[in-house]
Amino acid sequence: MGARAFSGPLTLHLAPAVLSMAEAELAEALRTSPGARAVIIDLSGLTQVDTAALTVLLSLTRQGRKRGVVLRWKGMPAALLELAKLSSVDDLLTST
Repeated sequence: MGARAFSGPLTLHLAPAVLSMAEAELAEALRTSPGARAVIIDLSGLTQVDTAALTVLLSLTRQGRKRGVVLRWKGMPAALLELAKLSSVDDLLTST
């Protein structure tokens, strides 16, 4: 399955729309690749993040696990990684 990507800001005001689109894209990707075991999501294009971005990633991670798929986060911005560490959830996010 090809890599997916996030770009631009992912903050409180945008998180609900981004999550909705990402959920739909994840469902479609899994529908078209039913044997997939992992999905790579490139975060290197994110320009601004806050704790809402972390919520989006954790929600998608949970949904992937429910479907037996590991989401792997590539190019996680340092600010987002720091938020994950401060929140003690960095071990829940699988990086590539």
